[in-house]
Amino acid sequence: MEYITISHKRDHDCKIHAVSSEQHESTSVFNIIRDKGYWSSRKSDENMPEYIVLDFKENTTIDYIEMTASPNGPGTFPRDFRFEVSLDGNYWMVIHTERKLILDAGAYRLDIPLTLIRFLKILIIAGQENQGKYYSEIGRIRAGIAGISEIKASTRSSNARGPEHLLKDDTESYWETEHKAHVGKDSLTINLGKIFHVNRIILGSTETAFPENFYIETSSDNSVWLPLLEEKNFRAQENKKYFWNTDIRPARYIRIEAKGVKLANGKYGIQLAQLEISAAPFNPFHTHNIGDLTPYSSIFQAGIVRLAKDGDDTPGAAVQGNDRRLRDASTIFKGIVRLAEDGDETQGLSVQASDSRLKPATDLKPGIVRLAHNRESKEGAAVQGNDSRLMEATTANFGIVKLCPEGMYKESGVVTGNDPRLQKATANSFGICKLAADGADTAGTVVQANDRRLRTATSTYSGIVELAEDGENSAGVAVQGNDKRLKEATTTAKGIVELAEDGEESAGVVIQGNDRRLKDATTKSKGIVELAEDGEVNPGVAVQGNDRRLKDATTTSKGIVELAEDGENKAGVA
Repeated sequence: MEYITISHKRDHDCKIHAVSSEQHESTSVFNIIRDKGYWSSRKSDENMPEYIVLDFKENTTIDYIEMTASPNGPGTFPRDFRFEVSLDGNYWMVIHTERKLILDAGAYRLDIPLTLIRFLKILIIAGQENQGKYYSEIGRIRAGIAGISEIKASTRSSNARGPEHLLKDDTESYWETEHKAHVGKDSLTINLGKIFHVNRIILGSTETAFPENFYIETSSDNSVWLPLLEEKNFRAQENKKYFWNTDIRPARYIRIEAKGVKLANGKYGIQLAQLEISAAPFNPFHTHNIGDLTPYSSIFQAGIVRLAKDGDDTPGAAVQGNDRRLRDASTIFKGIVRLAEDGDETQGLSVQASDSRLKPATDLKPGIVRLAHNRESKEGAAVQGNDSRLMEATTANFGIVKLCPEGMYKESGVVTGNDPRLQKATANSFGICKLAADGADTAGTVVQANDRRLRTATSTYSGIVELAEDGENSAGVAVQGNDKRLKEATTTAKGIVELAEDGEESAGVVIQGNDRRLKDATTKSKGIVELAEDGEVNPGVAVQGNDRRLKDATTTSKGIVELAEDGENKAGVA
């Protein structure tokens, strides 16, 4: 059976066994085992794997690994990496893998079960990219036993000898309870930080007051407690160490309850000089060694459930209550969410209630909106209620609109209701328009309804038109309906026209329907034409149809033509 002391913190010494590269001797790999300096891998154009191998010189048990960031900050810390362990340097076992890590603090810590190793390898799969170069930087690396996370006592003595003295190695340190007048119980509660398979308890005595009756119990969840061992009427020698080998018990919390013993001053109390707790490395192939057929779950061993490592997102693994993803979020550390700094707009961050963007906005500092300065027209700024552009406008100050002074013609200016241009217009002053004086024909003026040019016209006064006198033919005057020239015409008086006497041939007179010249013509009297006598050749007379000149011609009498005798060559005969 192995007994590994887990109560006292200690870091194991190691040396550098191998390294893939280093940028410069000032950033040598040896800096990772010193308290100052840091290691930087070679800066490359490609994201090449890098590694560091530590040699602990002999087989050593560890339960934590810690790596700090370089002085250049978390931005150069490896992004994808894994831890591998080996006992001989030939066969390696992967114990943890990180992918796309964003380091929230200045150090990275991995808590693991008690693991026996000789060599520890940090394999960097992907480093960070900066200015086109890929590389990784690591500060100090530590590995060892983390020790007790917390130790509390029900009481302490007036000389302030608290339970933390139990973890000191010198013989002068011890824990002492408060002195009581009567016998009473005191307790000591220890938090190991994670579940170990406890197999030994060591208690040291002082010169007096080692408990005679005490009881030790364990718990995995600080809720359900199981007995581990009990002692009654135990007598201890001075300044000795006593150990109890126990059944292998999965435990994170250990509680020791003891009754006080009588002191030289007649009071009761307890003194313990030293406390050591040992545990065994867990063997997954021998579950009967831990007392239960079904083991407790751990991040390496499936039990009732398979517990995920801190930050692990492997399917089927249960997230533990101390997972960093479940802690309260801050602007530095991620929790369920990552909180944004005041005004930070980075994608994926949650805006805090105290963010200035959620405060009431002012014209100096944006809030939910950015308030505009008075009359500011910048895009994205909200106009305030007291902005002068929303005030009542005057001719002296802008408001929602700009009012124009009386008579001003300005682009974008609004005419006021009392502007003289909106008043009733007169011939002397403008309104919407300027009225023309009676009879005035000035350009840009409007004729009034009482203008004399719009009244009823007479032959004496002009109206819309000037009426002509009866029979007047002057230019620009309108003929009236009773003008004599519009009356029915006679032979003695003109109307629209003057009628001609029967047979009259004077110029400008109109022939009447009973004019003899329009009667049927005869040989005795003219009609429309004068008929010619038979054979008459006078000008202006019309040849009648029975004229002999229209008869068939013969040699003895003329017709239309005169026929020539046979052989006759007389002129004018056909």
